[in-house]
Amino acid sequence: MHRQALEMRERILGPEHPSTLVIVNDLAWCFYRQDELEEAEITCRRAFKLRVKVLGLEHPETKISLNMLFGIYSNERYSLSGKGWSPLHIAARDGLEVVKLLHENGGDSTLRSGVGLLLLIIASQHGFVQVVKLVPEYDADINVPNNDGWTPVNFASLQGHLEVVRLLVEKGADINVSNNDGWTPFIGASINGHLEIVRLLVENGADINIINIKNGWSAVNGTLSKGHLDIVRLLVENGADVTIPNNDGWTPVFGASLIGHLEIVKLLLDKDADINITNYKGCTPVNAASMNGHLEIVRLLLDRCADITIPRNDGWTSAKAASINGHHAVVQLLQRGAVTTEPNTEE
Repeated sequence: MHRQALEMRERILGPEHPSTLVIVNDLAWCFYRQDELEEAEITCRRAFKLRVKVLGLEHPETKISLNMLFGIYSNERYSLSGKGWSPLHIAARDGLEVVKLLHENGGDSTLRSGVGLLLLIIASQHGFVQVVKLVPEYDADINVPNNDGWTPVNFASLQGHLEVVRLLVEKGADINVSNNDGWTPFIGASINGHLEIVRLLVENGADINIINIKNGWSAVNGTLSKGHLDIVRLLVENGADVTIPNNDGWTPVFGASLIGHLEIVKLLLDKDADINITNYKGCTPVNAASMNGHLEIVRLLLDRCADITIPRNDGWTSAKAASINGHHAVVQLLQRGAVTTEPNTEE
């Protein structure tokens, strides 16, 4: 009944009408009395946020919703549901003013959620700069990871929150720490294309050749897989090792040739990348490019004297790999050698 009344009032009066706000809160209370605690939390949080927006933080009805949230989060049955969120965790997700209000009401910024998320980690993950500024005042450790090994700076770097990363670095965040999957802030920012964060981390001493301990990927190797030319250039200009292979034997030039990033291949070759390097299957960059039909990369590799006679471990030459995969223009190019004036006629 409450749900139907809510839908009607939202449709007729709008979601922020005082009458609608009353029904939202009543619906949350109904869920709470029926022990549907997750539905109660979702609905009550909605009521709280709407009342903060419409009525303000200090309004008595806003505090009613706040007290209900406290009741839900302190409910033993809710904690046992695996959520374990504290009010301040919700505050970090929803914004600074709520954090201040809950702190004044006795929130604890050091509480962990059921999945190990600290208040500071949540704020960093969602880009709440002002929350990140506030939290260290409450003695939250900026280098404490969650259960998966993610620290605030790791989350912020991965998500592209430049100002949060800058603030955390200024406060002494460890920028070379890795999570349980081997991701460091530097690798995460590089792979996700966050150029200015990568630049900031480099300027603050990030290990430019740090390796993901799980898969052997360096920042260069991971970045080129996404085609982020500007970041690859930045890394190379700052001394990144372009010869480091991942656990499958992929060096950066091999990966760029396989995937088809022509400008990255050029950049790496200009930095003396080994043009005939092989992966664990014996595949060279020209073999990989031929197999995937990257005509202009094959042309470039031939112009740079790639050895097209090196077979893979299964005996496939570059020409055979191109032929079997239907890349006839590549086959023709390989048969007569590099002709730099030949137009791209493939497919």
